[in-house]
Amino acid sequence: MKIQGGYENFERFVYSESDGYKSVRYLIEKFNLENTLFPEIGWSPFDTAGAITKHIKEPLDFVFLDAGHFPEQMIKDFDAFLPFLGPRYAIIFHDVYPWSYSEAVHEHIFNKIGKRVEIIIPHPEGENLGIITNS
Repeated sequence: MKIQGGYENFERFVYSESDGYKSVRYLIEKFNLENTLFPEIGWSPFDTAGAITKHIKEPLDFVFLDAGHFPEQMIKDFDAFLPFLGPRYAIIFHDVYPWSYSEAVHEHIFNKIGKRVEIIIPHPEGENLGIITNS
């Protein structure tokens, strides 16, 4: 059974008035994070490198990956930020379920960085939040 988001075959469209983006902007302003957080709207993995290099000049030490919920997109999103990853890092993975983080995704990540995702907040307490660290 293949379960995924209904957006696997969507045309690339960027919606700048989403509630999620408005919420991020609100929280940044509320907590005075204008010089710390820089939200960008785009389509991953195509816009990932540009969004990162626009604001960040140092290697990434923290990544939160909430990719499309199908294996091919998870691999593409992981590969998009990998060149920017620093020597010490934490990568948080949202929705680590068998239909999205398939064995192919786990193998791909292991082959790239030699580590496996560890589930730290399992369902139903959370949405199978996983982590990889290198510290």
